Amino acid sequence: MLKTQGIAHFSLPVSDMARSIAFYSEIVGLELVFGTKDLAFFRSGKDHVVLALTDSVPKLKNARNVHHAFIVESRDFESSLAFLASKGVTVVDEDARPEGSVFAGRSAYFEDPDGNMLEIIDLAATAFRPKPAPVLPL
Repeated sequence: MLKTQGIAHFSLPVSDMARSIAFYSEIVGLELVFGTKDLAFFRSGKDHVVLALTDSVPKLKNARNVHHAFIVESRDFESSLAFLASKGVTVVDEDARPEGSVFAGRSAYFEDPDGNMLEIIDLAATAFRPKPAPVLPL
């Protein structure tokens, strides 16, 4: 068995690098780290995304299940939805998973210009946040 320690990056196929760089920097809010005519490297917090220029981007059936999720703060979720709408980006689905789910919180799904499905998720519940230690009586 491999002993991986995390994820260095994930890559997304794109058909127009300039258009995709604009979308991922101006809409998704990623920081462009480095780019060539065929690749663009972005940072989001400590995580990385690579855009790779391809001749054709595969069109997936049931694309909502194959997506890439970006965490947003609870306080920014509603304004993020409003921002997407103001930029003409259609939210194709929204849901809220209850506490106790693997990724509990509110989610919204939308596509990039090539049809890659993206998600913003408010992990306000307990998915990645430690529970506070119990307070012991003195």
